[in-house]
Amino acid sequence: RDVVMEQVAYRESEAWKRSERYWKGRALSLPPGPDLPLAPDAAERTGQRFRRRGTIVSAEGAQALRRQAQTRGLTLPTLLAAVYADVLARWSRHQHFCITVTSFNRPDLHPAMAQVLGDYTSTILLEVDARADRFADRATKLARQLADDVEHSEYSGIQVMREIARQT
Repeated sequence: RDVVMEQVAYRESEAWKRSERYWKGRALSLPPGPDLPLAPDAAERTGQRFRRRGTIVSAEGAQALRRQAQTRGLTLPTLLAAVYADVLARWSRHQHFCITVTSFNRPDLHPAMAQVLGDYTSTILLEVDARADRFADRATKLARQLADDVEHSEYSGIQVMREIARQT
């Protein structure tokens, strides 16, 4: 019962209300997810097989990437998000779309919250605009958008999607 009351109080907080206003104001202007191509018979296939591809970046390579990112005011995770967005944009029919990113978000619902173990992952709908010519410009814009969105992360991506559904 106390936790429910704390949740109600949290949703009455200024931080929550600010995040709710931010996302409700953006909900209808957000583009859909990337429009990726399907193989002609993809809808009819069963037993789909996927291949995972990956690589391991050496510590030295990661440090070099981190330094390159920092020279442009980016973090390594933001740089990698921009690369991911560019790959999606390369295959998408549209260069303006949203992706879902995860964020650590442990709301301060109770004084003992710091002692509670759990997965406090939340989602953010991140708007990607890959129409700029230079990768550095796209990455910088994505980083700015992500920073703005994280500032309003009390209102999750799930809630934003519900708001979009409600408004349409």
